[in-house]
Amino acid sequence: MRMQRHLYTLQPYVNTVKKQEYWPGTQLVGHYADVYYIACHPEVEAILQASTDRLYQWIMPSLPEDICFFKKSEPWLVTVAHEQIGIINTDDPIEIDRIRAIEGIMIH
Repeated sequence: MRMQRHLYTLQPYVNTVKKQEYWPGTQLVGHYADVYYIACHPEVEAILQASTDRLYQWIMPSLPEDICFFKKSEPWLVTVAHEQIGIINTDDPIEIDRIRAIEGIMIH
C-alpha cells in the first residue's frame, strides 16, 4: 500500500511507464516490470527525500525498487537496492570531490 501511495503522489511527474525486462543495473529473465520515467522537479525531490533517508530502502513492496537518475540521457546514479549496490557514473572532478566528501560513503 505504501508503494501505491508513493506512485500516486508522483503521478503528476510521470513522463511514461514502460514494461521492460531491463533497466540500468537490472536484467530480468522471463518476465517484465513496470518502469516509471519521472521528470525531476523540486517537488519530486521533496517527495523522494520524505520517502526515506536511505538509498537502499527503495525496495518493494514498501517503495518502488532500484531508483535511477539520468544525466544528459545517460544513467548517472544506478542502484540495485536489494544487493546494496549504488553506482555513480561521472568523470566530472567537481562531482567526484563532492561524492568523496560524503561521510560514510565507500568509493571503489
